[in-house]
This record gives sequence, C-alpha cells and structure tokens, in this order.
Amino acid sequence: AEDGIRDSSVTGVQTCALPIYGITSVGRDVQEATVNAINLSDLAKMNYQARLLGEPRPIRDDDLAVFRSMRFKTPSTPENPGKPGDMVYSLWRFYSRQLDDRQR
Repeated sequence: AEDGIRDSSVTGVQTCALPIYGITSVGRDVQEATVNAINLSDLAKMNYQARLLGEPRPIRDDDLAVFRSMRFKTPSTPENPGKPGDMVYSLWRFYSRQLDDRQR
C-alpha cells in the first residue's frame, strides 16, 4: 500500500514495535492479537537479557527452519473458518488463568 501499511495476511507480520508509543498487534480475533502481543513482549525480554550477557550469536539457519515449522499458527479449519488454531486458544486460557490468579 502507498501509505506503508500492508495486509498482515500477505506480509506475515502481526506485531510491530513503535518507539515511544509501544506496540501494535493484529490477529484473526482478540485472543490471537493478544497472544501475538505477549509473544512480542517475551521476545523483547529475551533479546534484552541476551544483550546483557554480551553479543548474542545469530541462530543458525537450520535451527531457524525448525523453529518456524513449530509455529502455533495453524490454518483455519472448515469447522472454524477464519479462526486461529487451537494453540492460540490454549495460550489464551493459560494467560487468563494467570490473570485470574493474580487478582485473587
């Protein structure tokens, strides 16, 4: 697109860090967008901690291929068209329980 915003289904990008403003996240529903935001936060923490230990080594290409194949984003199913895979909802329930436990 001319304004620099692209459809996430084409680019595969579902989160973006915006200096000063924070992050933005998209998903096929609120649960997926929330899990994507939490994943970005976790990744930022890991990168920060790795930098504290020194210069991080790049992940090897063959390892990256394995990690990418393990992604929890599964295609929609005929029973659930346009919805994220089961892993998103499993993570959503996990994070919801954590929040409930903190509020007690």
